[in-house]
Amino acid sequence: MTETSGSRADRRNKDDATFSLQLFNSLHVGVTEEDQVRVFRLGKQADPNSPNAAPRHLMVHFASYSIKNLVMESLYKLKNVDQKCAGITIAHNMTAKERSECKRLVSEPEAKQQEADDTPRGNTYTG
Repeated sequence: MTETSGSRADRRNKDDATFSLQLFNSLHVGVTEEDQVRVFRLGKQADPNSPNAAPRHLMVHFASYSIKNLVMESLYKLKNVDQKCAGITIAHNMTAKERSECKRLVSEPEAKQQEADDTPRGNTYTG
């Protein structure tokens, strides 16, 4: 999502909150303004006239984990949302340690499943 070019930070934040609310409602999650505790941009604002100025990431803090989970579980609907939302990626905000722990927790069952798939089952006849 491109950042609005207004000079006032409070107006840009309001625009970002409105856009994120519209995005979540297009996913049919039922997020309200009260569910979004804080919405803000990450990083330093680049010069809008710069040809390689990329939009800054948008951080949304929700009032509860259940609302966040509803949003995250509805992300498969993102591909069917209108063109205005094309190219948007939504992800958990995790530290490097949390990401590595998550990868470990996912890879352990996958390794066990692979090991189970490689084990022959039933009676085998060699002869």
